Amino acid sequence: MIRNKKTGIIIILIILILAIMSIATYAWFTWSSTNNTELTLTIGQLADVTFNTGDGINISNIGPVLNYLNDGEVAAFSIKNKSEAELLTNINLNITNLPEELKEESFKFILLSSTDNIHFNEVTSGSFVDKSIGVLSLISEEPTSVGTTYYKFIIYIDGNMENPTDMMGKSFDGKLEVTVGKISNGAEYIESLLASNLTTMNNDDPDGNVRYMGKNPNNYILFNNELWRIIGVFNIKSSVSGSTQKRLKIVRTESLGDTPWDLKNTNNWSTSSIQTYLNSTYYNTLTIETQNLIENSYWNLGGSSITNTASAFYQSERGTTVYEGHPTYWIGKIGLMYPSDYLYATSGGTTISKQTCLSNELDWSNLSDCYNNDYLYNANLYYYWTLTPHNNDPYNVICVKTTGYLSNVLAYSPYSVLPVLYLKSTVEITGGDGTSENPYTLS
Repeated sequence: MIRNKKTGIIIILIILILAIMSIATYAWFTWSSTNNTELTLTIGQLADVTFNTGDGINISNIGPVLNYLNDGEVAAFSIKNKSEAELLTNINLNITNLPEELKEESFKFILLSSTDNIHFNEVTSGSFVDKSIGVLSLISEEPTSVGTTYYKFIIYIDGNMENPTDMMGKSFDGKLEVTVGKISNGAEYIESLLASNLTTMNNDDPDGNVRYMGKNPNNYILFNNELWRIIGVFNIKSSVSGSTQKRLKIVRTESLGDTPWDLKNTNNWSTSSIQTYLNSTYYNTLTIETQNLIENSYWNLGGSSITNTASAFYQSERGTTVYEGHPTYWIGKIGLMYPSDYLYATSGGTTISKQTCLSNELDWSNLSDCYNNDYLYNANLYYYWTLTPHNNDPYNVICVKTTGYLSNVLAYSPYSVLPVLYLKSTVEITGGDGTSENPYTLS
């Protein structure tokens, strides 16, 4: 599942004022607000969250009550699910001020819900006796059906219980936080963005895989506490006989340094020194949580020439043309980008169209609009490796060069390494918007 989260917040200021009465069983409250207008927050195309009391509640002079439904202090809001499926809803009370004197069994809260705004049922309830400053979860990942769900959050003093005199004159502050999320996995969510992001995403390859493109699309993701980027969504299997699943393919933004593709100068990926390094030494540096997000994947090892179009590269990478004795596939966790990944990541520019870039059979050395509008192009790296060997010798591997074109280089050459991997199909995106300042987060 994925939780594509955005938050609407209503601030509730609850101030206890000094009681006029001297009876020990009474305390008095004021909830203050700047207005009582209706406030509606639209969360993408998924839902509207409406707070019927605006950005605050203005009620004064309440004492202990015998019936909270009639006399308790209410924050009313609703969630209108505009999608075609259930959403995940989180509702929290973020407590910012709670004096010790208010941590009493008689100082209570209750959250009610209704689908018709008439018949309400209890969702959760409790007292503040053991609460502290911070987030108090009222609803955690509760499915919200299509339509509108109405809520009442009530705070009250239970008149059937003792209310110590030191409660009086104290103040409580907090805010309600409503979070609505779509239920799906991360790959499905990213794939769903294509229709509304045609300038930064495409599905141009022969299999229609959804990819990011352009100079700087919002495809940043936080992985291993580092910035990576989402290449796209691919149908990948984890074993030779396994079924394909939609999975996110990601690439590290920073190079791991310069190293030979293979110290023995052979372009057999399955036995190469770079493959061994990535899937043992480097893999073991990742956090356990990060390792648990990575799945074994089926990697195609077809060879290619460097005079191919983007689609021809894609087909040859998945073909069976390899040097004699070399495998055509490999099962493992961490690899490198394909030449086709690099090519399909361009959006073209004002002087050269994307289609011209993708159909070019030579190189991009004189096509600056092709590589300068490609987020997988890194001008700071002289050469960086791809996974694909040259198709007619056992020594050369295809690299991306700083001048923007693809080139054959000998496998023992020390060039830059940008690891690439596929996440498990069950990985969720739990936050962020894909920008470098607010990258997608995972669980």
